[in-house]
Amino acid sequence: ITDITSLIGLPNLEYVELDFTPVPQSQVDQLVGNGVGVWGNLITGARLDSLNFVDAELQDCVDQHASDYGWTYTDEVWYLDCNWRPISNLVDIGQLEGIQGVGLSGINATDFTPVADISSLMSFDAHENPEFDPTDLAALVGHPTLISIGLNNADITDLTPLVSIPNFESLYISGPDVLDLTPLTQIPTFNTLGMPREQISDISILNSLNLVHLTFSGNIYPGDIEVVEQQ
Repeated sequence: ITDITSLIGLPNLEYVELDFTPVPQSQVDQLVGNGVGVWGNLITGARLDSLNFVDAELQDCVDQHASDYGWTYTDEVWYLDCNWRPISNLVDIGQLEGIQGVGLSGINATDFTPVADISSLMSFDAHENPEFDPTDLAALVGHPTLISIGLNNADITDLTPLVSIPNFESLYISGPDVLDLTPLTQIPTFNTLGMPREQISDISILNSLNLVHLTFSGNIYPGDIEVVEQQ
């Protein structure tokens, strides 16, 4: 069943159970607006086999995962592992609306801004992509569901855009530039950080973060331990 318009407007209908039924969200909203209780696990994502991508490698990644895991709809996908594939064009990756996570580490793309079009995304990994730059990070400003980003070996110089990701929690990052961690103190939900020690401009800022998980790499100095112990 993919269309429930016949149920909308039934005078005596009190509730409907739609467990794993792929119906449009707009029809569900109409039922709820009419005072009908809607129960179950709804599927509102697109069919994976209906998606067509410009990049053949991205297409193959989606098709292979759908086959391997028996996924039919995008909102069944908890993590799409497209790491280390020669993907060069992400322009239409927004078709994957409904997925929770995507791995795009070590790919050939130079523009990652289309990833922001996946408004359901919770985790995003783009490790070993030196082309990932401030423009790509700025595209994620205001993202409603994103909580975790992995950007090892990225060209990021400023963490300020993360302040405007409302539910952001976790960052793993490395690159050539020293980073000021001050913006992270403005994110109430932030609790996980992993990065090289030599990229931290002022380690004392860690005392202003409510960290649950902290991972350092590289040289650790005696004074660093004292700061961490104060956490």
